[in-house]
Amino acid sequence: SGTTLTVRTLKLGTSTVTITATDADGNETPIEFVVEISNTPPVIQLSSLKPSGAYTDKPSFNFIVSDADGDDMRVRMLLDDVVISDKQNVSTNSALTYSLTEEQWLKCPIGKTITLTVEATDTSGEKTSLSSTITRVVNKIDVQLKTPIMSSMKPQNVFVKLVGNIPETADISVMVSNNAYD
Repeated sequence: SGTTLTVRTLKLGTSTVTITATDADGNETPIEFVVEISNTPPVIQLSSLKPSGAYTDKPSFNFIVSDADGDDMRVRMLLDDVVISDKQNVSTNSALTYSLTEEQWLKCPIGKTITLTVEATDTSGEKTSLSSTITRVVNKIDVQLKTPIMSSMKPQNVFVKLVGNIPETADISVMVSNNAYD
């Protein structure tokens, strides 16, 4: 006499659905069909970061995250597996930029390779990540006195003490002027 249809949310993957029709006399006819619920993982297109390499300045990342299913995404940036940025509800085809802060960059050890990862997860839990290894290098450090040291005499000797972790392979040169305003 009537039609009843029950719909339940199916999980990702393949499911068999059975529908049974019953007529007024109680005769039943079942029909089965297979339903596949699929989800495509997000895509990350990196546009401004070398795949790997040496950096003298803090790197900046420009990338686009997209999801073929139109899902919103959670986008995280990780520095050596530590989350440094976490954005929720990012829509598909979003262009994002991320730059390490000065503090994050200065905490990166000089000469040590670190891994930067962009990770996008859609609302169905599908995840994609893209990583790049970079090495912070320092080619030159300039130190200048804010206020010159005044002296009424020409110095005969100048002693300079370097304190810090200086790589053995570093070339060091120190230039000293006997005129504070040179």
